[in-house]
Amino acid sequence: MSSNDDDNETKKDETKDEVPANGGISRLIHEYGQGITLFGWLGALGAILNGAAMPAFFVLFGDLIDAGSMPQLDLVQTALELMLKFFAVGVGFFVFNSAQYVCFGRYGAILSVNARKDYFNLLLSQEVGYFDEKNSGALNTALIADSLNIAGTG
Repeated sequence: MSSNDDDNETKKDETKDEVPANGGISRLIHEYGQGITLFGWLGALGAILNGAAMPAFFVLFGDLIDAGSMPQLDLVQTALELMLKFFAVGVGFFVFNSAQYVCFGRYGAILSVNARKDYFNLLLSQEVGYFDEKNSGALNTALIADSLNIAGTG
């Protein structure tokens, strides 16, 4: 037996253990994200508005500095207006941040549950010999770890 045959056998053994990359997050969303795209869009909208609200704070801080440096007769009225503006921007931050995290969290949880159900059904459909090769504890750990990674918490 030549060294080329040994190299070919080694390569065959190595490729047999590798899992092919059949997609990624786009495939996962396409297969298991049916009916939950609204959560994804609302989360994205919340994230965009949350980021867009940050310049509003910069403008308000500039107004605050201007109000403190200019001599005005009605400082109380100016301070009240600035306080209400800060309060409005803070409420906007709360709403947009909540929308972002709640919607993205719900999206990831539903996506994870759908993938976990399919993964578990595939495990149940395996032949008995498969479980002789693979440890049930390792399969359970892989199922949990993959599900947490899909949900975005792992």
